[in-house]
Amino acid sequence: MVGEGKSKEYIGNISLMNIDWFSGTAELGIFIGNKDYWGKGYGSDAIRTVLRFAFLQLGLRKVFLRVMGSNFRAQRCYRKVGFKEVGRMKAHLLKNGEYEDMVLMETFKEEFAT
Repeated sequence: MVGEGKSKEYIGNISLMNIDWFSGTAELGIFIGNKDYWGKGYGSDAIRTVLRFAFLQLGLRKVFLRVMGSNFRAQRCYRKVGFKEVGRMKAHLLKNGEYEDMVLMETFKEEFAT
């Protein structure tokens, strides 16, 4: 949720999923559905906030994510906050009648700049 002045408007979701307490890992998921808020820093700010929580409050050591190969905007955002591509699953998902790669990215606590 984003508050501009006194109003608050829902723009998307962010979450940590599949938390593995034993291994100290979690998967990040984010969705900003309102395109009026794309490219304005809300996504990267939300991701930094969740990473800070994951590493400093929950004590996790690594957060990973999966992103469509064609989603270059999201990949750029993830790199901006410290994620690195570590793998690619070729022709993994069917989207609009075509198979797309799934990109795997991760970041570690020691690489995260609070």
